[in-house]
Amino acid sequence: MATEPHKPQDAKSDSKPAADLIWLNRVFLTFIALALLAIWLYAPNLQHASTAWLWAFACLAAGAFVGLLFGIKREQSPSPARPPDPKDKAQERANDKADPERYQPNNNLIDVSDWLTKIIVGVGLIELRQLPDKMRTIARPLSTCLGGDCGLAVAVAVIVFFGFAGFLVGYINSRTFLAAMFRGYDDYGKRLEAIEGQVEKTSAKQEVLKVEADVQLQGMRNRYTGDAATAGQPEADQPIPAEPDSVLLQMARAYQAIQDPDYAVRVAKKDRAASEMLRYVFEKKLSKAALQAWALAQPMDGLILTLASTVLAFPEEGDLARLLSVGKYANWLHTKYRVALALRALAKTGFGPVAEWNEALALLDRYADHAKQRGDEALSSLAAEVGGLVKSKHT
Repeated sequence: MATEPHKPQDAKSDSKPAADLIWLNRVFLTFIALALLAIWLYAPNLQHASTAWLWAFACLAAGAFVGLLFGIKREQSPSPARPPDPKDKAQERANDKADPERYQPNNNLIDVSDWLTKIIVGVGLIELRQLPDKMRTIARPLSTCLGGDCGLAVAVAVIVFFGFAGFLVGYINSRTFLAAMFRGYDDYGKRLEAIEGQVEKTSAKQEVLKVEADVQLQGMRNRYTGDAATAGQPEADQPIPAEPDSVLLQMARAYQAIQDPDYAVRVAKKDRAASEMLRYVFEKKLSKAALQAWALAQPMDGLILTLASTVLAFPEEGDLARLLSVGKYANWLHTKYRVALALRALAKTGFGPVAEWNEALALLDRYADHAKQRGDEALSSLAAEVGGLVKSKHT
């Protein structure tokens, strides 16, 4: 797998803001601790120091609250969508892009922050001249507790220092950590909804494709059988050519080469290729014995799938042994799913001895293990269903 050298650099650059925030908070904590130590050294006793610490923590909390109000980020409003016009499909798609979410996060805290911020700034500007007198009035109770000639100065310093320290801590952390946390939770919810929707769509596509494959197979069977029960079936007694049919071999190789990153599209292409190979088998009246011999000589998933599809269309005596002889060479989950479908059709008809059905159960167990490793619920469920059917009827 090719490496991407730019990813480690991106990870390092992504972690730098977090490291800077941690370092800055440590600096704040260091200065706050030194200020608390200074209060303890100045206070006449531990009781007065505890009272001053409570004042310091109150100023710190008040400053952090104000910093939070100033630091909350506002979300960018989505562009308004034009009124819908049923005849204008392009406008409808544009409106969907303009307003991709039906439910938006609650922004009451942002609105309250905006109101309080304006009030605080307005009142602060009006009372700016009276600020020194107000500060002395607020600091006088604390200065009495601290005592000494410098009690008032220390009290004012405590209020100013812890008020501004709290403001910086609240502002910086709300601008960085708190905003990133809210955005991360919002993005997580969006990704979770997208994943759930994708899973539902993929499951629905798988069910539709399985139903379409069964319908196509049944329609093909009716087309080639007509009124007679055996009309159009491959010839059982025709000689087996030593070399595989060149056209069928080319189709099998084309089936092997199918690749697509989208799972549903890939399965649809494989189902279409399987239908084409089965149609060719009926048109050329290729026998199941020939298909078995070619699949054993060249164990390709395309040839194994073709034999399984033929058995699924016309289950008959001897098909179980044919499937067991080639089914163990199947590699793809898609091929194993078609083999399991053919085994289910044979189990319903009752063809095959008990010993072969015990071998079929072992084969289904291997298919189920592979399906569990790859997370293929469809094959796991089918293998369990066929296994239960075989145990109830043939063992």
